[in-house]
Amino acid sequence: MKNLPSLALTFLSLLSCLTLFSAPTILPEGPGGVFLEGNELKFALTDCPAGERYQVVDWQGNTVTEGEFPEAGKALTLPELERGYYLLTAEGIRRDFCVVATPEAHGAVDGKLLARPNTMLGIDTAQSWLANKGLWDCPWYDGDSYRLVNDLVYWCGIPQIRERLSWHDAMRKKETVGPDFQRYFDNAQTLRSHGIKISGMYHDAADWAKRNPKLPRDMVAAYTFAKIMAEQFGDCMADWEFWNEEDIGFASEPVWDYAAAMKASALGFKAGNKEVLVGNGAIALGPYATPYPNKLFDNEIGKYLDFYNYHTYDDISTYGNIYDGIRKFLSRHNLFGLPIWCTESGMRQEGEAKVPTNHPQYKAHSPEQEMLQAEFYPKSQIAHWFNGCTKNFWFVFCPLNEAQGVKDWGLMRRDGSVKPGYCAISTMTLYLADATLQGRLNTPKGIQAYLFDLPDGTQTLCYWSESGLDTKADGKPVELTAPLKRDFQMKLPKGAYKTADWAGTRGELVVDRSMAELTATRYPSYITGLKGMIAEILPIPQGARQAYDPAEDEDLSVILRVELNSEDFRIENVKTNAVMNGKTGRLTVEIWNLEDKPKTGNLLVDGAILQGLPETISLPPMGKAEFPVTLIPAGNNGIAPTDLILTGCFDEKYSTRLMMPYICETLAQWREFPLNSNRPEAWTGNTSADIQTVAWDDAEQAVRFDVRWTNEMVDRWFYPFYVLDLPKESMADAVYLQFEVKMAQDKIENDVSCAYVMLQEKSNQEHLFSHNLEYPAPIQNWETRRIRLQTENINPEKILQFKVGCNPRGRQMTYWIRNIKLLKAE
Repeated sequence: MKNLPSLALTFLSLLSCLTLFSAPTILPEGPGGVFLEGNELKFALTDCPAGERYQVVDWQGNTVTEGEFPEAGKALTLPELERGYYLLTAEGIRRDFCVVATPEAHGAVDGKLLARPNTMLGIDTAQSWLANKGLWDCPWYDGDSYRLVNDLVYWCGIPQIRERLSWHDAMRKKETVGPDFQRYFDNAQTLRSHGIKISGMYHDAADWAKRNPKLPRDMVAAYTFAKIMAEQFGDCMADWEFWNEEDIGFASEPVWDYAAAMKASALGFKAGNKEVLVGNGAIALGPYATPYPNKLFDNEIGKYLDFYNYHTYDDISTYGNIYDGIRKFLSRHNLFGLPIWCTESGMRQEGEAKVPTNHPQYKAHSPEQEMLQAEFYPKSQIAHWFNGCTKNFWFVFCPLNEAQGVKDWGLMRRDGSVKPGYCAISTMTLYLADATLQGRLNTPKGIQAYLFDLPDGTQTLCYWSESGLDTKADGKPVELTAPLKRDFQMKLPKGAYKTADWAGTRGELVVDRSMAELTATRYPSYITGLKGMIAEILPIPQGARQAYDPAEDEDLSVILRVELNSEDFRIENVKTNAVMNGKTGRLTVEIWNLEDKPKTGNLLVDGAILQGLPETISLPPMGKAEFPVTLIPAGNNGIAPTDLILTGCFDEKYSTRLMMPYICETLAQWREFPLNSNRPEAWTGNTSADIQTVAWDDAEQAVRFDVRWTNEMVDRWFYPFYVLDLPKESMADAVYLQFEVKMAQDKIENDVSCAYVMLQEKSNQEHLFSHNLEYPAPIQNWETRRIRLQTENINPEKILQFKVGCNPRGRQMTYWIRNIKLLKAE
């Protein structure tokens, strides 16, 4: 056995992703480069020089077998190998492959995995979108990429996946499902035949649902489509989500519009399949990053949910704060204990992909980046688990590139082969899919160890050596530099135990003195067969709240919606405020009855007067009543929003409410003091970007900043500052700093880590002291931001200058700002 130093060969092994289709080539007969344990390890050869020697090495660089290539035209067959991740190499030739446990080892019987409804582990495959024929190469199964993905998921024992569906594709006409529906249904049936449950999500409303511009405006259509999908897919589905990341660009309508459509769809899901679980469309930016989530749940969508759904791609060390924030958020909305699902969790910590591929528009992970992915997967899953996550779906299984091709997401490559992360999934699922996390053990510094209880009464220990992936919290990429080996002792019961590394390669451990000598690397390892151990640090309990049971005087089937007149209203503050352009505003109130019986009642109004609303309203079965009304503000001062709250009372039962914050600007009693800031020369650059330009944008009538970071390792921040022209621009007596802003990035999410206005004053030590005030991040449309200046710890009279900007997640950003003014009370 030959040991190569450090992880040098790990890096070399993954260069196979560049050479699969170059000459000479080695194509494993195992689809995706995956061989099931016990199957013949056979490789088709093209132009491989007969008689030339080859080696097969494991991920640590140990030679496990070697020999000579056969004569031209013959396949290469290797001797049987242990489970693990390997490289077949010769001069100018690299081909990685893996040997994994069989589905039967994962509990499959007659081609079907055992039901595991309580497991946390899942994968977002999105295969009906991302495995379409031709999107990437599939040299197996005559190019049937759907079959390849379905088989790979089944082989690694994953009991649940997340899928995507386009409403517009699946049911373009009201009467029938469309031709594109079949691919979704066929994939679902194949997964069902393997015992794999699906978490379903859809968006892109069809035209018959009167979408404007993205969400359905017809609540009966939303109900009907959800019901049809729940019926069509039946027990293939464990749950349904309505929409995806509605708090960012996937839904441009105001928050109360999404709430209405969510309620209607939830009723439809349950009508089509009463056993299916329902979750909100996942929140992308966290419950407190913008006002959107709070305003969404103020519309009482929690009464329609079985779980709270969110997404994260943040550093592992921040998960504790994320889950703590979610639990506080749910408590605020009287939903404490609601299960928390993360239907997309993935990594950005490997940085941008740089390796060219056979698809010129896409870059691929380097060998180091692929190994970081293999490390991140099990560590992040356990971190979610420990912090109380009920279900987690890694994003994403199929090949996918974003950000102009430089962000490589997939656990598969575009040549159809799997990355080493596949081994990490197979191994973790094999040992922990049925497990209950008991807790974390006290360990020496730099070591993490978690104890799991198994249904058979045994325990499994998962441990590793910490790397930057565990400890960093700055959003920067991590470099793979060394295995970070750490020797340590752990008290274990006497006995002989089975072990496995992250790739599944098995070993043995004998403990004869109740103290084991262990070596941890940055990649998790497993010890199985333990008994009687107790974890010192307990995990956060998973949510166990049951579905909401309506009171006798509640009717969840009555849904309220408003259609605002675009001449009288505009939407601001991240889709959460309706700003009136005059002293009154025209809108249409819609009351939808999603039950098959007529109802009679009235509408209760708080926070405004709705002129034109009748005293008594009759609702047809599965239909609506609508009334054009005029909103007359009540208690609105033109600056702080007032909540318009509508509640239906029909047949002596109350609906959930519609809450719409509105502002009537014409009622504002403020004097405006514009700053002389609409000039590029008025701004001083202050950013970590190495390229920045500032200019006047005549089309937008705004100062425009274009910034770009060429070094991905740099912490990205952008905060240009403006020096007040004192005393003329003094903030003394000012209540608000107001400005208009918008932003565009090279990321579809257009998201930020944070966004601040920094008010700076001179302290007693003669240096500037900064008051950092967070504001809702800019979006792609113009919106007005107001920063309150008069608080307990700020004296506006002392402010000398201010910075405004954000910490973008993209590498390129354009930031526009205009019309900065101070608002002072009359």
